[in-house]
Amino acid sequence: MSNPFSKDIEFTKDLFIGRRRELWGTLERLANPLGRVSSNIYGETGLGRSWFLERIRQPDLLTEWEIQDPLSTVISLDCEGITHWSAEAFWQSIWIRLQAKSIPSPEQGVIYELLNTSASDYFLIGKLLSQIAENGRFLILLLDNFERAINGVDSDNPVFLNTLRSLLMREDKSLGIVLATAEPLHDLCKRIHFYVSPFDNVFYPVKLKRFDQAEAYDFIEVHLRDSDIRFTQEERQRLYQVSQGHPDRLREACFELFDEKSSKYNFSQSPEKKAAINDTIPTELEEVQPPSAQLPSEPTSRERLYSQIAGELQAFEENAESQRRSQPQPPAGIGGKLEPFEEGESPMSHHTQIFLSYASEDLESVEALYQELSKAGFKPWMDKKDILPGELWKSSISRAIRDSDFFVVCLSANSIDKRGWIQREIKQALDIWQEMLDSDSYLIPARLEECEVPESLRDFQWVDLFEEDGWTQLVKSIQHGMKLRS
Repeated sequence: MSNPFSKDIEFTKDLFIGRRRELWGTLERLANPLGRVSSNIYGETGLGRSWFLERIRQPDLLTEWEIQDPLSTVISLDCEGITHWSAEAFWQSIWIRLQAKSIPSPEQGVIYELLNTSASDYFLIGKLLSQIAENGRFLILLLDNFERAINGVDSDNPVFLNTLRSLLMREDKSLGIVLATAEPLHDLCKRIHFYVSPFDNVFYPVKLKRFDQAEAYDFIEVHLRDSDIRFTQEERQRLYQVSQGHPDRLREACFELFDEKSSKYNFSQSPEKKAAINDTIPTELEEVQPPSAQLPSEPTSRERLYSQIAGELQAFEENAESQRRSQPQPPAGIGGKLEPFEEGESPMSHHTQIFLSYASEDLESVEALYQELSKAGFKPWMDKKDILPGELWKSSISRAIRDSDFFVVCLSANSIDKRGWIQREIKQALDIWQEMLDSDSYLIPARLEECEVPESLRDFQWVDLFEEDGWTQLVKSIQHGMKLRS
């Protein structure tokens, strides 16, 4: 039996797990004809950027968002596939793919001109986009590994990026782009000297995160649906823990376990004999023994996998216990028992990042809030704890705000009249909120004491953390926000 966790498995929409919020947000921005916004999908290697782009081009989603053919034409291009990078080679690859599509004759005529003169001719590209707009259509480019393009431009004369940006800014909104990179586009473009507006500021950043536990379990079950092999609850839990929710590492661990389990079956035997063999396979994990000093160079056994898991879990638990003992008690109003989730609801994932904005005078109270959010299963972020020595603190803060699911601004008499970086943080958060749906919960003012709420934040319902139910209200707000996005 073939291993369903093979890295060579072909994409199907059923194998696409999670990322609903990121996917729907990207499509919603593409589908808006009055304000079509392009997106930058980014995240570490192995998180599924390519599959995200592949999912976008599936007919069911395009139809659901009313941007299917013939209203739009979708072109996919992996920029790593362009051996000798140049703007001409890029545009030629785009026009060859577009020419193969079923599109109106006038558009075919302009494409013929582009391929037989200069594929990167700005005037002809503009002519083609005008023709597309006149036909009531638009063009969507899905560009994978776009670092290849950025690294190929002259940092002092980025004509290609300037051209692409100006095409996106056309009034007819006939072009939309979703590009995928490992790092945020903003960071990739830092080395480039733009004499006009930066290329990256017309792209909405969308960070792909790791699977939460429910998504990891869905990933396992979907891949096993056509197999006689099943993983126990304990096996699934430990696979999630050892992979830490990283999709590719989870796939690799599942691949090893599937091979180990399938080797104990004899699929050529009768169903009765298969059942008998299955009954002999233990459902509980054997006691993990300390690893030997002489380890094989390429361990693949079930015992070695679980030994690794057990070691990591023990180290994690010891570290967590050490941190728990060293933590100060939170001030009144912060912390407390949380209400249980509704069945099937799991918004309090440790991947839910919450940015804490505060005045330095309130450091002690905000550190206590940080600890309580961590205990509750969230991933809080604050500069004093999450910026490492040697990192550029300004860019680290800006990047953390972009990457966070929620922005909690801690208000007190110390912060409301304070000028400086806290005001910049609030301004950036307000800019991000402007790009969201009205129903989205993102920016949460949290008063640490009785104080005035700044005018720029008065439209947002605030929470008083010094009140008895303040902590509960804050957590409920985050739970509600995550539920809306799931």
